[in-house]
Order: sequence, then C-alpha cells, then structure tokens
Amino acid sequence: MLRNALVVLVLLGALSVSSFAISGAEYRKMADKAVIEGRYAQAAEYYNNEAAVYRARGDVNGAKAEEIKADRWASEVDIFYESHPSPDVYRSYYSGAKHEPIYGCYLGAFVERDDRIPFQRASDATPLSRATGFMELVGKKPATFFDYCIYGKTYPKKWVDSLVADGVAPHLAYEPHSSLEIINEDDYLVNFAKAAGQTRAPVFIRFAGEMNGDWTRYHSDPVLYRRKFQLVHDVFQKYAPNAAMIWCVNHIPEYNIDQYYPGDKYVDWVGINFYSVIYYDNNRNRPAYQDNPAVFLKYVYNKYAKRKPIAICEYGASHVAALDGANRSELAVEKISQMYASLPRIYPRVKMIDVFDMNNLKHAMPSRQLNNYSVTEDETVLEAFKRAVAPDYFLTDIIPQVDEFPALIKRISPGTRLYGTVNLSAWVKTYDRKPTVTYYLDGKPISRVSQHGTYPCQLQVSRYGPGKHNITVTVQDSKSRLSAKKTVPVVF
Repeated sequence: MLRNALVVLVLLGALSVSSFAISGAEYRKMADKAVIEGRYAQAAEYYNNEAAVYRARGDVNGAKAEEIKADRWASEVDIFYESHPSPDVYRSYYSGAKHEPIYGCYLGAFVERDDRIPFQRASDATPLSRATGFMELVGKKPATFFDYCIYGKTYPKKWVDSLVADGVAPHLAYEPHSSLEIINEDDYLVNFAKAAGQTRAPVFIRFAGEMNGDWTRYHSDPVLYRRKFQLVHDVFQKYAPNAAMIWCVNHIPEYNIDQYYPGDKYVDWVGINFYSVIYYDNNRNRPAYQDNPAVFLKYVYNKYAKRKPIAICEYGASHVAALDGANRSELAVEKISQMYASLPRIYPRVKMIDVFDMNNLKHAMPSRQLNNYSVTEDETVLEAFKRAVAPDYFLTDIIPQVDEFPALIKRISPGTRLYGTVNLSAWVKTYDRKPTVTYYLDGKPISRVSQHGTYPCQLQVSRYGPGKHNITVTVQDSKSRLSAKKTVPVVF
C-alpha cells in the first residue's frame, strides 16, 4: 500500500515538473527582457538555459547560437602575473609536435593582398612577397607567413625562397578546388612534396581547410576526406620531413568537426579559422560587435589542445562593413586586443596565430566582399596590432627553444608568493565595450586601466609589508556598474 502511494506521488511529481517546464522560446523571452532591463548576468543564464533545451532535443546549431548570446552578455575577470620558472614548467605546455615551440606563440600573417605594401623585387625583377614591407610597418618580424596554393599548381618556390631569406617559415593553405577524388599519390603530389622537402626551413602545409563547412567542395564525405588527408600526410612525411601538416576547421559548424579528424597519427597541428565582423552575413539585424573573439576558439581548444598544438590559421578583425561603409576602427582595435591578450592567459597551447591582413571589400570574390580586414590601412588599427603583438610571447623565429623562454604568464592562485616587481595583467570578458579595470591591494586602489588588451599593472612588493595580502580586480562598465570582480589572497 505504501509502495503504491509512493509510486503515485513520484508520478504526480513528474507531471508537476513537466507541466511547469520552461520552453526554449520562453527562456529566450526572459533573456531578451533581461537584456533590455540591463540584467546581463541573468540574461546570460537564461540564454544558456535555452541552449540546454535545444541540446537536449538534438538541435546543436540552435544551442550554439544561444550559447554565443550567453557569452555576449556574461562577464568574467581573472588575474595573471609574469614569472620565470624552471624549463620543466614551460614544458608542461608542450606536446612535442613537429616545429612546435615549447612555450609562446608564433606570430604570423597573410599579407599578399595588402595594398599598402609594395612587392619587393629581386635584381632579376622576380616578384617576391610583401613580407619585408609588413615587417617594417609592424616593427616586428613574424615567424611565418601564409598564402593560398590551389592543388594542381606547382610549388611556389620563389615565394618560399624569399621568405626563407628573411628567416620566415612558409605556410601554405593547400586547397583542392574540385573533388577529393583527384588526390592521389601521383607524380604531381610527389614532386610538390619533394620541392617542399628541398626547402631549407620548416614548412607548414594546411591541407583542405574548413572542410566542416558546406561552402567547401570537399565537405560532403568525411570518410573520403579523412582518407585523402592521410594520403597527403604520408606523401609529405616521406618526401618532406620538414613539413608539418595542419588540419584546419572553421569555428562553425561545430557538430560535425570530429567526423573529419584524420587521427592523431596524421595531424601535427590542429588549426581553426574565425573572424570578428561587424554584422553576421552582412545582416543589420545580426550585429556582432559585442562578441569576444576568444569565445570562438573554445570548442576546438577544449577538444584537441591537450594532445596537439593549436594554430589560429586565419583571424581578422573588420573595421568597415559593406552594409554601411562606416569606419569602425575602434571595433577592430577592441577585437584584436582581446584576441591576442587571450592567448597566453586563456589559451597557452595556441602556438601560432596568423592575422588576415586584406581588404575583402576590394580583393575577395564578389560573394565575399563584406568586410575590410586590413591591418595596415588604418593607423589606429595598425597601432593596436603593434601593441598586441609586441610582447616577447609572440615569437619571431621558428627555432628549437632550449632554456631561454619568454616570461610565463600564469594565473594567480590563492597563496601565490610574490617577490620584487610583479607585472600583473587581467583577462577580461564583458558585455560593455568600454570597461574600466581597477586593481586593489587590501581594498585600496593601486591602478586603473581602460585601454583594451592585457590591462597591465606593475606592483612593487617591497612597498608593502611581508605577509598575507589580497589582490582584487574589478570591472566596471561605461555606466560605472560592477560587471565582474575577482579577489585572490597572496603572500609577500
């Protein structure tokens, strides 16, 4: 009798829960209302709840769209400091892949359509790359440059040799423009690989990228894709042991990415492409200016970074959209600063980042003339890029590291002991585009920073007494509202 009563109560409870369950559409209404009312943390929670509803019913794309909204309105802050630990600590960030730096991130770029940089010419009038001009404008030599090479074309030896002469490693986006059926171990592929093998420098081969997107011609058959990638890997391994294979996806869609993974044996680096735009798909009703680009890296990083170095093979930040033609250089400044600041702090296993320096409004195919991603065209954007890549963390040479490493940028954990002059920084993600970051020591303000990026603060430990102290960082939005706060107890 008691058992039957319990069963009835359980069933009634299930019915009660079911009858009061909130639908995805209702969560969205609640979230949209919270945004309007300025309750951004609650809005993020509701969008995540909506996403969970969609995931539970198998709508992965719908869930992803709402998770992006949740990230847009959520705020977080974390505190970091620079240290110089033993080499063994640095090696904890190292997977041992071909051409992988032990610590730090290779600085790279695509510059072959940068109108501000003229081609350099050799004495025989052979056109070389724009690499030298880019180096001069940025004030720092990248470790690698990439260019596109259609499968079936010969190895671009003159371009490669010009880079190698400047101490730069070539990176080829090697892309079939037809069916994968043409990929075979034939004379063409073998000769291409042999030419790469004769290059007296590391070479990166990014074969058939963005295969997870239906805009590529090799999207429809993941099994065939994996087989052909494996074949290309084996040919390069045989004839070009200096070449590292990059398997590169687009950050969306996510649901099918794993289907195309050729396997750890065949992949040296995992790559990802994504861009910061002003409007998604040039649609005024889909503004993108509040989305932090570091969010787009999350899935691939969490999935693969523990076993493979990650390469951001293409990242660009638009400052002009085709939709209205307005110059929004401050938006590109914000996104570039956020992206590069995130790497040593949130994504230390990203070991390469290539900025896409091109005005797509002029140079892209007609269907893609939507944004201007030029880094050098606007002085404000150029200066922001120079600031972002200035730290030693962004490496200029692809050479083996032994014992000399850039400062390790490490999260401050409770009880961390600090000495001497400490360079602090903060990772900030928030809904407001003009936040102010304030550092406090034991409740007293010591620094206030509003420039996007690393939000640096130098702390002179000797000015304070030894013992336990609290470091606090707050983030206030442009209306002086507190959006995030972090306190960490430390020891001087």
